[in-house]
This record gives sequence, C-alpha cells and structure tokens, in this order.
Amino acid sequence: MAQWPELAPDAAPSARDAILAAALDEFAERGFAATRLDDVARRADVAKGTIYLHFADKETLFEELVRMELRPCGLRRWRTSPTQRFHSA
Repeated sequence: MAQWPELAPDAAPSARDAILAAALDEFAERGFAATRLDDVARRADVAKGTIYLHFADKETLFEELVRMELRPCGLRRWRTSPTQRFHSA
C-alpha cells in the first residue's frame, strides 16, 4: 500500500493526496478498466476537473500510483531496467 505522509490531526490532505488515495481504492475494488474518474472524484470529494489539474488522464493517474508503490521496494535505484537485467542474465 502507498505510504502517506503523517498529517497533523487537524490538517486536511491536499487534493492531490485525496485523489491518489481515492484512485488507489477504486482501482483495487474495480480494476483499471472499470474505474471511472467520476467515481475517483466522488470518493476524493473533489470536482472531476480537479483531477485533470494534477493528472492528464486515468492512465497517468494509474502510473503515478504504480510509481508510488514501487519506490518503497527500491526499484528507483536500478541503473538498468528490469527487462535489461533479465535478458543479460
């Protein structure tokens, strides 16, 4: 799961954080194809247009979630892609 920054008890998450959290839940429940940005916006309690201020489209939003999930695994430190490493072995 994504690791969200600690917030003060009275601090509201940013719209971007709310969108990412809502999208993660929607993709997990419905899968990529069935997830609609309308549902993400409703769950994040933002207007659908707010999503487009932060992400170009559903694919870009999904890619950011994947990046967030892979970072804790240390994959950002690879100097070669996993495909290159596999084929050179």
